[in-house]
This record gives sequence, structure tokens and C-alpha cells, in this order.
Amino acid sequence: MFMKKGKLCAALLAMSIAIGGASFQMDAEAATRAEIGQISVNQKGSNFQYWNKDAASYKALTNYVKTVTNKKSADYIPPEDRVAVFDMDGTLLGERTPSYFEWMMYVHRALHDPSYTPSEEDRAYAKVVEDAIYAHAIPGDMERKEAKSQASVFAGMTIPEYDDYVRQFMETPAEGLTNLKRGEEFYLPMAEVVSYLKANDFDVWIVSGSDREAQRVLMEGVLPIERDHFIGTDAWILASGQGDTDGLDYVYNQKGLLHVSTTCSSPF
Repeated sequence: MFMKKGKLCAALLAMSIAIGGASFQMDAEAATRAEIGQISVNQKGSNFQYWNKDAASYKALTNYVKTVTNKKSADYIPPEDRVAVFDMDGTLLGERTPSYFEWMMYVHRALHDPSYTPSEEDRAYAKVVEDAIYAHAIPGDMERKEAKSQASVFAGMTIPEYDDYVRQFMETPAEGLTNLKRGEEFYLPMAEVVSYLKANDFDVWIVSGSDREAQRVLMEGVLPIERDHFIGTDAWILASGQGDTDGLDYVYNQKGLLHVSTTCSSPF
């Protein structure tokens, strides 16, 4: 399907993967976040680097974009109506090292971060999650329970503190790989797709079950997606001094700090 030999998406570096009838040996150097952020595909799509031009998926993508951006086409879509929506984990970046970025960050926070002491309840549940990840046996009801415990272990952090924690975890090695950080697990062909669609005036969104603020930090400087174009799980944000006052009734003081609460809500 897609890759040139050279700098490949990190999540594929540990194995040979057959895609669209082609097999690739993973002996390439990983791309840094800065390098991924420089990926740029022009409006005509003539400078794709990581796609096989003979692949059916490549032809379907470029033919579709050419059709809907051609004013003479019956399928023309005006720029204000062009919207592209992507999942994040497993679509734009890897989710098998050995699980979702935010789940591994939660497990690290609750079980392996020497600077933090979780509640006994959070520690016990994080161990359940960790065991399920490594057993490749995540039950269907785990996502909501994990999200609740995840909100709990980060509760009290200000938004800048949480963002910094995400950035620090992005610097840790991607488990199972030898030359890649967690913040570099992007699929380079998909980074090209996002760039190509943006060049053709598509409004690009990410819709994911992952934490929305973590998504924003992961994408900053890498993919050209506006900060308000993320839909995901949210921890409720409280202002210092807000107490039990409902957000609709509370008047925010600019001198106050915003911090993560113990409650979260999912978009699904």
C-alpha cells in the first residue's frame, strides 16, 4: 500500500508488515517530531513521498479530492463544506506499544512514577489495566473504568502541568521498539494525507476516545490541526476557588488557575 524505504512511521519499525500486497523490512531510521512537522503535500498531490502511486487506496484518495474540488464536477464540494474526520490511535499514530498512548501514561503515573503516590483504589485498578494490556485481553467495560481512574490520578494538576506531563511521557521510549519515542509514533503516509487535505481546504478534525487535552499536545507542531478541532474524552476542568459552584454560575477570575478534576466525560 504505502511506504517508501527511508524514514518510516515509527509504529511499524519493529516488524515486517504486508500492506496492500507489499512487504516492507523495517530497517529504517525513525522520523523526529520536527521532521514529521515538515511534511507538506501540495494541492495537486504531486509530491507524495510515502505512498505507492499504483496503490488503489492512493488513487481513490487523489481521484476523490480532484473530483470534489473541481467546480465543473457534479460532485463538487465548496471549501466551506469540506470536512475530514480522523480517528487518532491506530490511524494517525501507533496504538500497539503495547497500548494507547494515554493508557500507558496512566499506568506509568499510577504504578511507576516515583514522584506520585496514587490512592490504593487507583493503584489496584491500574494494575488490573496493566495486566490486561500485556495479556492482550482488555474487557469491553474497561475503557470507562480506566477513564475514571485516569482522571483521578491526574486530578489537581493545572492544565500547563498536565500538558508538561504529557510532553515528558512523549519523550519515553516506545515499548517494543529500539529507535523511537512515544511522541514520534506517527504514520508518515497519514501525515501526508492530512497535509494534502489541508492544502485542498478541508477542515480536518480528530474524533477519538482518547483524552482531548493529550491529543492536542501530541499533535502540536506535528499535524496542522487547530486546537478547537479535537473531540475526545474530557476531564472536567475546575477553576481554583470555584468549589462546588456549577460552571454555568461561576465567573472565572483571570488570576485563577484551571486544574483537572476527578470527573471525566466521554464523547461516545
